[in-house]
Amino acid sequence: MRKLVRRSRWMGPGTLVVLLAVAAFGLWHEFTPPGPGSSTSAGAGAPVYLEVPRGARLHAVAEQLARAGLVRNPFLFTLLGRITGTDRSIKAGDYAVRPGTSVPDLLSLLKKGMSGLDQVTIPEGLTAREIARLLHAHAGVDTTAFLHDPAFAARLEVPAPGLEGYLFPETYSVLRGSRAEDVLRLMVAHGMRVLREEMSKVPSPPLYTAHEIVTMASIVEAEAHESAERAKIAAVYYNRLRKGMKLQADPTVAYALGRRPERILLRDLEVDSPYNTYRNYGLPPGPIANPGRASLQAALCPDPRTQALYFVSRGDGTHQFSATLKDHDRAIAHIRGASSTAVAP
Repeated sequence: MRKLVRRSRWMGPGTLVVLLAVAAFGLWHEFTPPGPGSSTSAGAGAPVYLEVPRGARLHAVAEQLARAGLVRNPFLFTLLGRITGTDRSIKAGDYAVRPGTSVPDLLSLLKKGMSGLDQVTIPEGLTAREIARLLHAHAGVDTTAFLHDPAFAARLEVPAPGLEGYLFPETYSVLRGSRAEDVLRLMVAHGMRVLREEMSKVPSPPLYTAHEIVTMASIVEAEAHESAERAKIAAVYYNRLRKGMKLQADPTVAYALGRRPERILLRDLEVDSPYNTYRNYGLPPGPIANPGRASLQAALCPDPRTQALYFVSRGDGTHQFSATLKDHDRAIAHIRGASSTAVAP
């Protein structure tokens, strides 16, 4: 027996036209970026910073873009990414995106990544002025006017009157002609994110403020050459602070001098500066360099087994640690004796 099939009046040609029109309008709407006056806009002219971690899925990136007001519909954005193949080839990185960037341009940016831009590698332990010189040499960006600007630091929510210590060491992709404020904002945002991550891992609240942690990490960064010694060096300085001793950290003297001498001389120890920890008790008023993640970890989690109050360089990148001044003097004499024997004719 044949069954009679009634054609639904909702599936006629006119309905298909309406559905296609709705879909087309949705795609057109998605391709049109939110304007500066839109309720979803991130703000006229101000760049939005987007972190795309390794292995990120396009739908997660689309949600970030939607929260930032850069796209209207994360579902349609993801769909367009799948159609264009972008979902299989997005590149990890830190992106600075201007509000009003079109969806095709956003997809293209995620697919190309930061390739073709100037790669600037910031090593751990550089001062803000040294970083400024690197940025200027490699990307033509002059950041010097903003390094010690309290108002600019406050806008970036840096807990200090300047950016020293908060310019995170990393490889950055910088477009030539970028505004100095945008580049610094990207670096500081990355550094503050890393600091929050590391502080969240500590089981109990730190005894020191975030700014003091960064300051200690900067000293550790300047002293340590072997990663295995970072936590021990941090422990030595915390031990001295607890006992009311001066830190007597040579790198703080170098920072006070404004240069990196091969050796700190006795006359250098007399430099009149709040950063000179041979003359002043406690931590210096702020970081003396820009530390990396490992030094931040050491400043947050010093070696609890280390009872040492002193250390001296062996000359090979490692240090001899001592609990008493007598042992420290003996270690210095031994190292100097070994050194003079090694170079004797």
